[in-house]
Parts: sequence; structure tokens; C-alpha cells
Amino acid sequence: MTVLAVVVLGACGSPGTSGQVGPVSPSPTLPSTAPAGATGAVYFSVAAGADPVGVAARVMGRPVFIERAPTGGANPGDVTGPIRSTVFLMPVAPGGESAALARFQASKDVVSASLGRYPPLLPS
Repeated sequence: MTVLAVVVLGACGSPGTSGQVGPVSPSPTLPSTAPAGATGAVYFSVAAGADPVGVAARVMGRPVFIERAPTGGANPGDVTGPIRSTVFLMPVAPGGESAALARFQASKDVVSASLGRYPPLLPS
């Protein structure tokens, strides 16, 4: 008897649920931690079929650290509806939050972007 196991990966190439928090698609070419002193982050959703790691790197012009954002709790309330499960966050160095948000909002691959805290408040 032969058994075939199939693993289905999430939108970012990493297994998990929409409420899971953690780095997305670990890679030796991507930073493995958030910028030092980061207290803010850009929360964003990408267009269907777009790679969030690639979009964030293009928007910022360099490899960046992103995580799947937790849902619920005190996290950005203006990202709602069916895209809620595909929200990612990119921590930003202090002072760079507004500029990073403007770059994400200007990208055609970004469906929604807003500022939030980092680390995120986890739902209770």
C-alpha cells in the first residue's frame, strides 16, 4: 500500500492559519528580524496572486522583514472584510512610518495599507 501525503501551503508559501503571527517565507536574502527600535508598522494586503514579500521589497526598494498580521483585537480596524485573512505587516524604523505608508498606498499591487503598532497587540 502506498500513501501519498500532500501539504497545501498558504498564500505566502508558509503553512499556518490567518491568525498565526510570524515571519513570512524565511529566506537567507531577507532580514530575519524587525528594524531596531521599531514601534510602528505598515499593515497591508496585496492584490490576488501577488507575492507579499516581493511587493514589499519592490515598494521599499530593498529586502524587508514582513509578518502575517494577527486578526482581531486592537489591530488596524480599517482593514476589514474578506481581505482580513491576508493582511501582512512590515515593521518600520522609527521616523519612517509615514513615508513607508505613502509608498505602499501608491503601489498598484497593494489593495489596502494602514499604520499600526509593532509588535501587534494579540487578540485575547
